[in-house]
Amino acid sequence: MISSPPDIGSQCIILGNKSDPRVQGFLQALQQRGVNDASVIDYTADWSQLLPSLVKPDTLLRIESPGFDLAAVRQLMQRGNSQLEAEGLTPMSSQEMTGLPAENGAFIPPHAVYFGLRQRLLELQDLLADTSHISCMNHVPDILTFYDKQACHQQLAQHDIPQARPLYNIQSYDALRDAMQQQGLANVFIKTRYGSGASGIIALKTAGSKLHAYTTLEQADGSLHKARLYNRRKLITLTDESRLKQLVNQLCQWGVHCEAWIPKASLDGQSCDCRLVVVNGEPEFAVLRKSHTPMTNLHLLNDRADIATLRDIMDQQDWESLLNTARKLAAIFPKSFHFSPDIAVHQNKQRHSVLEVNAFGDYIRHCQVNGMNSYEWELEQWSKRNGTGGHS
Repeated sequence: MISSPPDIGSQCIILGNKSDPRVQGFLQALQQRGVNDASVIDYTADWSQLLPSLVKPDTLLRIESPGFDLAAVRQLMQRGNSQLEAEGLTPMSSQEMTGLPAENGAFIPPHAVYFGLRQRLLELQDLLADTSHISCMNHVPDILTFYDKQACHQQLAQHDIPQARPLYNIQSYDALRDAMQQQGLANVFIKTRYGSGASGIIALKTAGSKLHAYTTLEQADGSLHKARLYNRRKLITLTDESRLKQLVNQLCQWGVHCEAWIPKASLDGQSCDCRLVVVNGEPEFAVLRKSHTPMTNLHLLNDRADIATLRDIMDQQDWESLLNTARKLAAIFPKSFHFSPDIAVHQNKQRHSVLEVNAFGDYIRHCQVNGMNSYEWELEQWSKRNGTGGHS
């Protein structure tokens, strides 16, 4: 094993929370390559002071999610909250800000966090422009695009990437139902515009005057007006339109992205989709996610399976088409060394649609390619791209 090999960098810096499993996983991958002295800088630190003092010639920088670092999330919320009114969104009151996030499962309104993150990363971008000898595995503009579902959907649409039909700029529940009627849609997904994952998502099915909505969100009191929201790992079903309307209207104050509900391929009686990890332009890692509910996210206690179980029931040309879509995404975002799209295969097992692109979705456990996990693979491909060969 070699020490601090030149293909990785004379110095490695990770922006993130050192206790986050993602950061720990990447540190372990670095250690496998003999790099034991990587620096981790959290989001509450003064980057303008710390980064220049750590940067050496040929430094590798990795930006991670603020994750579950509550101090960092609070700081980002405070930074972002002051920008919301100018963005046409409802700022959080001082009462709403107090104590958030604190309680277990409390839903953190993602709009304030997003705009705080945007401000922080744009400051970082300016700092990097004045700092030589540093290579970044992420690209700040791409991270911000991935975190804004509407902006990401619009950019992918310009490149003819298959996606669900959108309902842009929905401001209220009534506006949503009007848009559904105009587009002939009975079933839609209502997502928080900013952020990622299943947090804040509502899957809505309608049939005439009847409706069923499925969500991870639970409101803390019966009044519903400005009620504290909680994320649950078990989906809640709503059939009362007045309750659904108040919930959707509350989310709309923070920004929503709505789109047609795509019926997904089914395996063993469960709907499924896949999370891919694209590294250096190639989708080498994939995990199948299965659920008896409309939402397949693994943190909701859903099942994961070998992607081969889906690939084997698809025609080879259809599977290759899905992989080519991932490659096209890499061409759209060439400065992002890694990213993670979620892709749904339709019920006919022929067509597919991109559901979301994740900036920090490469933490894939129990999945290997050539004996390497996703982080080890990223470092291997980084080495090869830099022309110094892989690890030996």
